[in-house]
Amino acid sequence: MPLLFLTFNLNVKHSYKMKKTLFTFMALLFVLSEAVQAQTKTMAIPKLKGPEPEVLDCKKLRTGKFRSLIDGKTTIMERTPTTETDYLDGNVVSAIYTVKWLNDCTYTLTPTEQTVKLHPEIRKGAVFTVEIVLKNTNSYTTVVSANYTKVKNNIEVYKIN
Repeated sequence: MPLLFLTFNLNVKHSYKMKKTLFTFMALLFVLSEAVQAQTKTMAIPKLKGPEPEVLDCKKLRTGKFRSLIDGKTTIMERTPTTETDYLDGNVVSAIYTVKWLNDCTYTLTPTEQTVKLHPEIRKGAVFTVEIVLKNTNSYTTVVSANYTKVKNNIEVYKIN
């Protein structure tokens, strides 16, 4: 604890009593602060009780056939280790992407030139990052972002096969 230096211009009659009171107050303050510091140094932080956080296992979601609802339309996605083909409302091929896995639960989708030509809203050089953040029994939730905007979308995806 830092020492405090106080200067008083006291009347001679009251100076002895005032100095004694001030000294007692400072000594008490010092003792209390030392006690508080000692208590906080030895205080154990209790562990929270509850289940350990579940580690996501996304390996089974790397390939297969999936279904999601995007902008009110059902999209079927077929993903292999290197490509993803999207079918909008069960129609012909809507978009084809190159897939690159960054870690167990995060991958990027890069649209092919054909996809960029078919969809002018997708910029040339666009890269979508898909992060699987929650896995349920028959679905998973992703956060999808793009390298040309700060907007992120949460999408629930169901594995079909």
